[in-house]
Amino acid sequence: MSERKAVPSVWKLSALSARLTFAAVLGVYFLISAASKIGGSDLLIGPNVAGTFLALGAFYELAPVALEAAGNDPAGLSLPLRLRVQALVLAEAVLPVLLVLGLATRIAAVGMIGLIAMTAMIDIFARDAPPEVIGALFDASPYDPISDLRLLWITVLAVPAVLGGGGLSLDPFLRRLLHRGVL
Repeated sequence: MSERKAVPSVWKLSALSARLTFAAVLGVYFLISAASKIGGSDLLIGPNVAGTFLALGAFYELAPVALEAAGNDPAGLSLPLRLRVQALVLAEAVLPVLLVLGLATRIAAVGMIGLIAMTAMIDIFARDAPPEVIGALFDASPYDPISDLRLLWITVLAVPAVLGGGGLSLDPFLRRLLHRGVL
């Protein structure tokens, strides 16, 4: 039986610090963004879309080209595309909560990295973001919304993706309960 190696406390502190930084800087941003896409929310953009839990704004945000080709009617979108949009909104709502709580931390962090990469691709390719919005790395401008900011977001998320949630998270607590046979 192999023994788990003890994680150095500086790593635990780094993981906790990254989670707290995410919560303080991006957590509310992602939750508000998700709420703006969910039907029935006070923050929603556009009317509710029949057959989904989403508002029309979710499709404008996450599938702009396909929605335009469908005459701005989500019913004209393919089922797989509608399901992808729903999955992205669900991820945008659930993953930040998991990450802040430190529950399934590595999975949540990797999922958030994927979500950020996916939305960056949507911004660049589907919305034809202009070069000044896309920006470039190493260009002496720290204000590029896509390249610079999203790289910083991913860098913060890389810490819990690699190290887990740290000492103050639900992951080790649940692991102890499972080990004791309580769960």
